[in-house]
Amino acid sequence: MSTYLYAMKICLYFLIFFISSIKAQNYKEYHELVDKNTLTKDNDSIVFYLEKAISSVKKPFPKQLLSLGFQYYEKGNDKKAYNTFLRAIENGYQFESDMKKLVYYIEYNSNFIETYKEGKFPFFNYMNEMYSKNIKKIKKYRQKFLKKINKKQNETYEVFLQNEYYFQIIRLNILPERGVGRDTLGIVSKYLPSGNSYAMLKLLKQDNFPKRYNCARFNDHTITILLNHAISGFANKNDAEEFINLLWREVERGNITPYDYAKAYDHYVVWYVDDNRTYFGTTLTSIEGVEELVCKDVIYPEKLNEIRKKYWLINIESFTEKYGYKLPLNYSNK
Repeated sequence: MSTYLYAMKICLYFLIFFISSIKAQNYKEYHELVDKNTLTKDNDSIVFYLEKAISSVKKPFPKQLLSLGFQYYEKGNDKKAYNTFLRAIENGYQFESDMKKLVYYIEYNSNFIETYKEGKFPFFNYMNEMYSKNIKKIKKYRQKFLKKINKKQNETYEVFLQNEYYFQIIRLNILPERGVGRDTLGIVSKYLPSGNSYAMLKLLKQDNFPKRYNCARFNDHTITILLNHAISGFANKNDAEEFINLLWREVERGNITPYDYAKAYDHYVVWYVDDNRTYFGTTLTSIEGVEELVCKDVIYPEKLNEIRKKYWLINIESFTEKYGYKLPLNYSNK
C-alpha cells in the first residue's frame, strides 16, 4: 500500500471515529428520549425510551440508569437490574459517604442508600436490594470511579462546596444570632456567594468548568445549590447574564441537565429581570387556600411550552402533573 493510500486510510478512520463521537454525545436526543419516557405510563415504553436514551451517549446520567434498573427490577429481571445499578455507580452515583479524608470535608447527603432504609415504596426496596446484593463489588465500582476523576477539577468542585457550606452557616446561623436586621441580612446574603459566582464565571469563560464525571460529588443536588446561589452573587445583571448564557453549553455537553439550567435561569430572571415572574415556570410559591405549591407566573405565558421545548423540557402540564404542582396562575393552555 502506498504512503498516500495509507495516510488516506488513517484519515478515514479518524473521520469515522470523530463522527461516531459526535453521535455518541447527542444529549439533545438523550433528553428528548428521557422526556418521552416521562410522558408515557406504559412500562414497556418506559424501558424502550430509557434504553434508547442511555445507549445514545457515552456518559448517561446516574438518575436515568437507576430508573432503568428499577424497571428491570419490577419486571423480575434481577440480573439486568443489578448490572444497570452498577453502571449508575460507574457514572458517578455516590451511594454512601466516602470523602472524609478531605481536610475541608463538608457532607452533602442527597441520595445515599441510607435514605432508603426505612421506606416501603417499591423503588426503596429496589435500591436496598441492589446495594445488599454484593456490597464489596459495589464499593469496588465506586472506588474505580474515584480513581478516574480529575484531581484538579475535583478539588475545584470541593472548594465550591466548602464555600457554599460556610455561606449557609453565616446566612442562617451566625448573622441571625448576632441580631443582624432583616434588610441587612438580605443584602449580605446576596453577595456572600460572590466568590463562587465569579470563580465559576471565569471557568465558563475559559471553557474549563468542572465535569460531572470528573468530580466525586457532582450530582443534581449539589450542582443545583451551587448554580442557584452563584446566580444571586453577581454584582450586576450583565455578569449574571453572561454566566447564564455560557452555562447552556454545559447542557449540550451533558454536564448538567436542561432542568438544572432552567432552574438557574429562573433564578436569574427573579433576581435581575422580574422578581414576580420566571421564564420556564420552575420556581414555586405558596398561595393561601391552595394546598399544592404553585409555579410562579411566567413572563411569556402564551409561549411557555414553546420555550420549554426549545430547551429540551417537557410541557408545563406534564411537569406539574408529575410533581403535584399547580400551573402558573397567568398560564392558560387554551
